[in-house]
Amino acid sequence: MMPETDLAVATMFAERLRRRIASEPIPIQQSASSIEVTISIGIAGLGGADNAASVLKRADQALYRAKRDGRNRVVPEAA
Repeated sequence: MMPETDLAVATMFAERLRRRIASEPIPIQQSASSIEVTISIGIAGLGGADNAASVLKRADQALYRAKRDGRNRVVPEAA
């Protein structure tokens, strides 16, 4: 949740977060290996007639688009 933040700014923030997570592999203890972590993020904005359920539904739909389109990406809700 990012109150008082428009969709474009929230998308930029989420993209920075996604890149940061992808740039920090998690080392496996007692091993030379590491695990690369990626995330997909769906973003929705709050409109005048929205409630929590409707915003979360649109964010969830955007998340599934991100996963369907290749994962490891940020997808704002469809305009």
